[in-house]
Amino acid sequence: MNRSSTRPRSFSTDQLRAALGDVAGPARADYLPHIIAQAGRIRQRPAWTFLGGWLPSDPEVRRHGVPRAAVVFATMFLLAALLAVGAAFVGSQRTAPERVLGLPATPAAWERVLIEIPSVTGRVASLAVSPRGLLAAVGGDEPARLAFSTDGRTWTLVPEGQHPRLSNDWSFGMPSVVGTDRGFLMLQLNEVWFSANGSDWQRLASAETDTDLYPSGPDVAVVGGPGLVAVGGDKAWYSVDGSDWSLAAAPGLPAEILERPEGDRYVAMTGVTAAGQDLVAWGLAEVPFTDNRDEHLVRPLLWASHDGRTWASVVDPTMDSVTAVTGGPHGFVATGQSGGDAAVWLSADGETWERVGDGDFARAARLQLDAASASAAGYVIAATEGGCVWYPCPEQSVVTWTSVDGRSWSPVQSDDRFTRSQAYGSVAWGSTFVIAGSFDSKPTVWISGSER
Repeated sequence: MNRSSTRPRSFSTDQLRAALGDVAGPARADYLPHIIAQAGRIRQRPAWTFLGGWLPSDPEVRRHGVPRAAVVFATMFLLAALLAVGAAFVGSQRTAPERVLGLPATPAAWERVLIEIPSVTGRVASLAVSPRGLLAAVGGDEPARLAFSTDGRTWTLVPEGQHPRLSNDWSFGMPSVVGTDRGFLMLQLNEVWFSANGSDWQRLASAETDTDLYPSGPDVAVVGGPGLVAVGGDKAWYSVDGSDWSLAAAPGLPAEILERPEGDRYVAMTGVTAAGQDLVAWGLAEVPFTDNRDEHLVRPLLWASHDGRTWASVVDPTMDSVTAVTGGPHGFVATGQSGGDAAVWLSADGETWERVGDGDFARAARLQLDAASASAAGYVIAATEGGCVWYPCPEQSVVTWTSVDGRSWSPVQSDDRFTRSQAYGSVAWGSTFVIAGSFDSKPTVWISGSER
């Protein structure tokens, strides 16, 4: 450019328009939408960040007289209304009582279901869950029977000719049923039986074919370890599929039990449970006192294992007895007695235990924590409160507690659906809890989820 002359020059309007057109090219009415669209594609700013993203930005539209101020006002009004509604919703959530889904926190969450089968009285002694449904071992003074249900509310007695031999000899106790992803197992009299549907059974193993089941076999089992893990008496076993069993390395008995003659000892491992790779088994050992054989010295047994092949004793000094153990989202929960009171312990791995819930289980009447189960939502403990010499016992009732973390426990108010009842065990069935027991001396289950 020649700057030798600094005198201003005058241009007409037409001359300026022509000059600018030569430099920048002809004006296009749609340049702004094109720029905004390109900015959106390269994410220079999200469309919802500014009001401009919700308002017309085409110059052609504005030239046709769209009242932008009116649109802005309407948009601001809508935003204010949405904020008010949101604040009201949050406020309602803060004032509403907190409730954890999946835990039966009120008596209305439970439904009592009697297994009303002709000629069958007593209790549900064992309960198992599989993808097919529920299987219960029921009975009392008469021989034990099996009952099956797909929903927990309608039960069918398994015909005697279709299930294995069941004993009415109380020296052998009631059979134990176990749920797997393929069906059910039943353990009794040194024998292990399998059924895919709870009705048609085949024998997998017995003392006649497996020497490790002689002279005594497992009483209870669980899915875990190499496939299946079982305990009974003072022994433990493991198996891949239930057809061949091997003895596991079990810990020794307490010294005060071992020092007595073998004929005086009574040892019963009564339960086993699993959580991931960890396993816990529990029971008791007792011997009569030397100076008074009518009274017995009783010691709790609590074993832990990571593979089902080798077990170690992990009894906590505060445990006077262990009645039930379950594995859940925050570890294992064990119930029992300590210092004459009902007590609960928590363990992350089944090895180191901590007593929890002190005071949560204080009751004036006799209280026996009989059952514990867990789902992804938390834990449920079922207990029997009160006691009688004769049954049915009108003063006896089932009471429950719930816990999200296994550490802090909340009692569930009881009502008449739990009176004249006793609990023997419980299982988690998906998000549902099922308590097994008796009501008026009849086999009974209580199923959670009715309130929902």
